[in-house]
Amino acid sequence: MTHLVTWYRAVTMQAERVLDTNRDHVDRQIDGYQFVHVLRQALRAACMLRDHLTGPAQAVAQAAVSRFEVAAPDAKNARDVLDHFDDYARGTGNLSHPGVPAKRRQPTEQAARQFNVFYELGANGRYILHLGSLSIDVVGAQQACSDLVDGLLEAVGLPIADDDEAALADLGPLDAANPMTTALAFLMVLWNPPLTEEGVRVLRSLVTEESRQAWRDFAEVGHTLGGFTFTTRPARPSDDVAHVKLVPDTGQTRQVQGHIMITDAWWLTLQRRLDRGDRWLVHALAKYPFTRDELPWSMSVE
Repeated sequence: MTHLVTWYRAVTMQAERVLDTNRDHVDRQIDGYQFVHVLRQALRAACMLRDHLTGPAQAVAQAAVSRFEVAAPDAKNARDVLDHFDDYARGTGNLSHPGVPAKRRQPTEQAARQFNVFYELGANGRYILHLGSLSIDVVGAQQACSDLVDGLLEAVGLPIADDDEAALADLGPLDAANPMTTALAFLMVLWNPPLTEEGVRVLRSLVTEESRQAWRDFAEVGHTLGGFTFTTRPARPSDDVAHVKLVPDTGQTRQVQGHIMITDAWWLTLQRRLDRGDRWLVHALAKYPFTRDELPWSMSVE
């Protein structure tokens, strides 16, 4: 799931670049090439996850993959044309000679022209990349990829606790060794407006010194997270890093089993710091969890 959401984020980033009308046309087309690549990677990650599942979950995942393939039917072949541009420029690409072994393909001028690449600017800001008869509508393909991720999330499932007591029990002991202790303290101050000077002081004491400049407006952060709730088990990729997922509030505390990512989540990244009394501190709030390499490495617990 991590691979899928990572590649979906790449799809979104590339789509934004391609659709930016203030950028040079050549640059937009180059980013269109990269969009095709990451779109194929997202599909590959979805298929890998589908193959890992069993029973009804796999059926739901397969349905999501099938819907994507209908919505963006040229995703696989478009990537092949760009990835093997040299073969297609010579007229010896796979799609130029379907069913013919590579050693027996004869380059022709007609085959070399068959997959010329160009773009079309459609209505309502749409950008369509053409590769001969193949086409990738960036807006449509991005939406199809979003639907694909949603379908895989449905397949994986996000268990909900029957009651808050069961969910809170999943937090574990709220002691100094538990990153949720710091995360909860941080969130409870944010979620209880109005934010006073004392509240700001508390929040500043709960974040890393290196990130304090980035926390310019805690009140705005609290407003952003006003419609979210926390999941009860942080992801722990290492002894000194923890990620707490914040998801849309459905009125129930989320109890999570396993490491699941969700596309409309916010992530608190916390770091265990020896220089601050072996405490857990919040380092970042973002739409993705920070990696260990993005944290102040010199203070990390080795």
